Amino acid sequence: LVPEQLLAEVKAGLELQERDWLETTLNYDEESVGSLMSRDSLVVNSHWSVDQAIANIRQLDDLPEQTDQVFIVNDQRILVGSLPLTSLLRHRGGVILKDIMNTQVVRFLPTTEGQEAALAFERYDLICAPVVDERGRIIGRLTVETIMDFVREQNEHMELAKQGLSARADLLD
Repeated sequence: LVPEQLLAEVKAGLELQERDWLETTLNYDEESVGSLMSRDSLVVNSHWSVDQAIANIRQLDDLPEQTDQVFIVNDQRILVGSLPLTSLLRHRGGVILKDIMNTQVVRFLPTTEGQEAALAFERYDLICAPVVDERGRIIGRLTVETIMDFVREQNEHMELAKQGLSARADLLD
């Protein structure tokens, strides 16, 4: 846990949007998807053509790390599908995304346990997955890197517990 004084100093140094995001993620249990998610998602509209989606992606400074697919939303930002980037690049420019998207998307709520997400990442060989609110709107994204860090940390806690120690214990005492 971060001391309140340090957290207040960090918040004060952030821009409003960054501060709001930090406060949002801090509201979730530390072992939940909500605390693990990032907000960098590649999102496109279901009514766009392949050409429109590619043009929109090209306007970005960088692609979010570990992005293997675009998340497709309707006009209310509700997740309706996904499409691997390789498929997006291979389709003709005039094709509408809703006609070629995958509608069966593995998604998580922010309250989902991190361990449950880890199992899904393993089962479905996921690189990234959307996090949605109770209405299905995209609010964030999980990556395999984040999930692997979470699993590694959980394993370290279990190993310390086997030795009668906790992760917060001062091992130098």
